[in-house]
Amino acid sequence: MSHLPKAKCQRSAERALRAVPDWFSHEFEPALDDFLTTASPEGPHKTRVALRQLRSVLTGFSAIIKPKTLDRLQRRIRHYFRLIGQVRDADVLLRHVTDKAAIKSARKQAAELRMSVRAKLKARDVSEFSSDLARLLRGKSWRRGSKTAKRLRHAPCGTLATAALQTAFLKCRNYPRDLSVLTRHDLHSFRKDLKTLRYMAEYFAFLWPDAAQNHYFDKLRCLQDELGDLIDAELIRQRGLPGIAPEVRTMDAACDHWQALLDLEPMWAAATP
Repeated sequence: MSHLPKAKCQRSAERALRAVPDWFSHEFEPALDDFLTTASPEGPHKTRVALRQLRSVLTGFSAIIKPKTLDRLQRRIRHYFRLIGQVRDADVLLRHVTDKAAIKSARKQAAELRMSVRAKLKARDVSEFSSDLARLLRGKSWRRGSKTAKRLRHAPCGTLATAALQTAFLKCRNYPRDLSVLTRHDLHSFRKDLKTLRYMAEYFAFLWPDAAQNHYFDKLRCLQDELGDLIDAELIRQRGLPGIAPEVRTMDAACDHWQALLDLEPMWAAATP
């Protein structure tokens, strides 16, 4: 996911932020086109991933973006994300329906939901989102006006990225080592906070071009996969369908990955002010 080449590691935070729309367009528009024109479950999945990535990256730049501007962008992202999430949930459930009559009904409901969500997205100019973001960041109205923000805008991107990543990491580290003690609600919150950390770290990975970071990302991805299975299993159980994985084993694996992550030094830690 990292966007900027190593040769441009010293570019300012402002220049790095202005590069975000090109990266986002490359990730988002093909996925959106897939969602709007096909019934493939990859469409809603990849579209939501791109939106989640953008939300995380913008959070990484929040120290230089006006709070009102950031809030408007994040609310637009959340609106698209939640709409598409309805289709994604329907696709997950459809994979686990076994009765033939129920399959036909579930497939019809999923198709109708897909058409409804597409219409709502088009009504909210989803196809213009990438260009709207590019137009906004080409101007200056997004800039925070404080002296600190101005200093950060002109400083090397690593200064801002290191602080943002450490903040996201410390938020995740507030969760217990034993994830099994968390309620379902808190486990879901943990997964969201972890995604913010992962996508932010992947975007800024060009700042730490070290092979050691691959192990860190592998652990992050494995943990997220286990948490995703747990969340999906909960959704399926609520609908009275067979589970997708033994939850105790999945939780044990998630705890192992999380504890391993806590014992690793993040690649940005050595540079943290």
